[in-house]
This record gives sequence, structure tokens and C-alpha cells, in this order.
Amino acid sequence: MTTRVALSLVVATIAVTPLAMAVPPICPPALSVMQSATPPSEGWVVSYGSLPTRLCGAGFFVGPPQDRYELHPDEQTRGRDLWVFNPPADNIWVKCQYEGTRAEVSRKLRAGVKRCWVSFQSNVTFASGQPALEVVACEWNDAPGSSEQPNPTADGR
Repeated sequence: MTTRVALSLVVATIAVTPLAMAVPPICPPALSVMQSATPPSEGWVVSYGSLPTRLCGAGFFVGPPQDRYELHPDEQTRGRDLWVFNPPADNIWVKCQYEGTRAEVSRKLRAGVKRCWVSFQSNVTFASGQPALEVVACEWNDAPGSSEQPNPTADGR
């Protein structure tokens, strides 16, 4: 009986490990945004608050996001959305969205992406009621547990 329990724990650990690993994030956690506004009429003064522009959403696309071919998650649980690319994909883009602005950033992921996931913080929500994001991460076909971190100087691959 002890052997059966131990074997079950090993199998459960192997099944969960790739998603539980500490991997570099795909989306930057915040975005620096410069806004400008015009007063609606005489007497009004425009000012700017200091609310952060934290990461609040992410999506995966076949091709550039402006082509609007967004992929739906293959699995959705209370704390995670998961996209699985089988076979590994070559033209997947990620779009990162930020709280307090309409500005978004997107980029093409390098070829061979196997799966990507968005993890949510369990007890934290934004003012909109949406759960706060914890991480947006991906795994590639070239090595178990491999991941990619954004490189601001990269050419989009």
C-alpha cells in the first residue's frame, strides 16, 4: 500500500512539474506609458495620476494580433489558462495587456513553442474584478522545461 501511494505521488509530481517550474515571464510585468489629454472645455485642467500600468491580460494568436486570429485556451482552471500546441507551432504571437491604459505590446514567439500558460493570483483582483495575473510563460520543444524571456533587442523571434 505504501508503494502504491509513493508511486501515485511520483506520477502526480511528474505530471505537474513543467507548469510548476519557475520560468521567466513572457510579458513584461509593467509598461511605461505616456498619455496626453485635451481639456473638454474652458475651466477644466488635465492632470495625471500615478496608477501603475501592471500586466492584466494576455492572449495568444496565430500571426500578428492585428490579424485577429486569437486562440482560445485548451484548458481553463480557476488559477490557470493553458494553450497546447501539438505539433509545436512556428507562428504564435503573444499580446500583453496592461491596467489603466489601452496600450498593449505583442511579439512573435520563437519557433517550436509547445505550450503556454497564464497563471492567476488566487486572492488578488483588479478594480475591474478580473483576477490579477501572476505569470505568462511558455515551454519550447527543444528542451524539457525550456522557456523564453523577452529580449528587448531581439528581432521579434
